[in-house]
Amino acid sequence: MVDGPAPRGFGWLAAVASRGYMGVHLFFVISGYCIAQLALRELRSGRDGGRFLRSRLLRIFPPYWTACIVAMVLALVALPFNHTQFFSSPASPGAVPGSVSHALGTVLLLDPLLGQRSYLTVAWTLSWEISFICSRDC
Repeated sequence: MVDGPAPRGFGWLAAVASRGYMGVHLFFVISGYCIAQLALRELRSGRDGGRFLRSRLLRIFPPYWTACIVAMVLALVALPFNHTQFFSSPASPGAVPGSVSHALGTVLLLDPLLGQRSYLTVAWTLSWEISFICSRDC
């Protein structure tokens, strides 16, 4: 982040960028609305709710697992250079999950339910969505 005034003519861009965090809130509102509309359409059509859940999970898990594998490979390749530990621990992250429960929590996106740190930090919204679904239906 650069301190100081924006270059001439770009003050508007600095003002918009300083409120960029609002985009996250807007995303959650739009995403929640879209998911609710899809679920309501399934409910009104008399279809099985499990079909909606299956299709949702099939859209979430394969790209998530791919991202986890890529992140793990990159973490393993970088291990000699960043001097972190091989296995994660509750106190610090590592290149790979440090226990079977951490690995299963990561694979199934159940980190919040298990009270553990997410392996792939950018997937926290997916973890909370899956946890919400499982806390109601599992």
